[in-house]
Amino acid sequence: MNLRIIFRVATVLQCFFMINTVFAAEANLVFVRLSRIVNPAGGFAGMPGGGNLGDDPTCKLLSGLSLKKLKFENDESHHRKKLKSRVTEVFRSEFMSEVVDRVVETRKLAYPKITDQDARTIHVVINDCTFDAIKTGPAVFTMKGTIKSTFKGKPLNWVLMLNDAGWAQIDELFSKKNVKGRIPDDVLAHELTHAITADVLLPATIVSSNKQKHSTRHDVGLISDASMAFWEGLAEGVEATIGETLDGAFSYPYSMDPGNYGLLLERQRPVRNNAFIYYPNNRDNQNNFGELKSPRDLLASEGFIATYIYRLLTKLPYSLSNGAVLSGWPFMELVATIKETQPSNTIELLRGIFSREKGGHEAMLDFMEISYFSTYGEDAYEFSNEMRNIDLELQELTSKLRVKPDNPILMERYKNLLARQQGLENQWSEKKRGWIEELNTDESADPLRFAKKLARPLQ
Repeated sequence: MNLRIIFRVATVLQCFFMINTVFAAEANLVFVRLSRIVNPAGGFAGMPGGGNLGDDPTCKLLSGLSLKKLKFENDESHHRKKLKSRVTEVFRSEFMSEVVDRVVETRKLAYPKITDQDARTIHVVINDCTFDAIKTGPAVFTMKGTIKSTFKGKPLNWVLMLNDAGWAQIDELFSKKNVKGRIPDDVLAHELTHAITADVLLPATIVSSNKQKHSTRHDVGLISDASMAFWEGLAEGVEATIGETLDGAFSYPYSMDPGNYGLLLERQRPVRNNAFIYYPNNRDNQNNFGELKSPRDLLASEGFIATYIYRLLTKLPYSLSNGAVLSGWPFMELVATIKETQPSNTIELLRGIFSREKGGHEAMLDFMEISYFSTYGEDAYEFSNEMRNIDLELQELTSKLRVKPDNPILMERYKNLLARQQGLENQWSEKKRGWIEELNTDESADPLRFAKKLARPLQ
């Protein structure tokens, strides 16, 4: 009898804690629509249009308008009822609970007096029209530092925008098939990383970062600018990190830039493999990469920054106070770094990471390794490209020798290249030892010294 009672009590307690765990991480979704837009001239602004939305001003909202205030109200449109149900279904998944938990933790760090309910509340706008200012579907519209926005009298710092785009429709992205395949989970994790970033940055930092942007579009394979690569590289790095927990999910089934690496760009694998350290060699083949990106282009490449964030969160050692060592930084350590250092571009982000008392030095050395010291060693860029070209030529000669193993010209060329490769590898090892010693002993050594021009917009 006693054992039975103990078992029942234990079961009740287990259920209690399970319910509270789910509750703590479950999003409170509030679906909203714009009810009023005020520009500096005063009054209502907005253009009708967009599918079944009629006069909803959200469609074509920012077409040349200089906005001052936005006012949201509840969205009770019946024709979006099924789509809202599918979005809610995605947010209830175990995977998205972890993502929402990060939103909650970040908001409590950024706003210490926030209630649990407000920390879990995510305001969502769903439209079946393209949001002209963004021209892409899922996005986080940040009002912090720029536009004053309210819902029921409370200020909003950001709103999750689910809009149509040229590359996909929201109905399609949140179709039953894609929801079952877990594709929207990655998309939402990416967008909510933007929200987390916006929460911990000060309005002045966001304004400064926006002023540095000059790129009109972005994608994981593009070279944009230091600000765009900061925001998007962070989100794509997190996407690649937590995407590994999903069975078969690979993020967007469409590329936002179909001409870059192909219509069905698989974003996460090349991020994990550090493929975006290279320029694309063939626009029709995402796996055919050319020479190394220059130090300046490297830190304007959101794909490369994504690789570094992925490695930071999954590979790099992080020591806990009890002596245990984790493989990868805790996510909130990265969030705390952003909050404390207030970066507005990739250089400031990297400097903030390198300066962390716990794990910062290891993070700096890892950055040096995956970038082949190209932002530090003056001749590292040329050196690495020469070694890569020899390696590619050796691969080509190996294929030819399989067909003609007795060809003396090919064999002689092969032997010469092997000798040249070995000599370069010895030189590289020596240079790398010297650079690492400098970084370990000289406090004034600047890991980004040859990428400083990146602070200016790319022309």
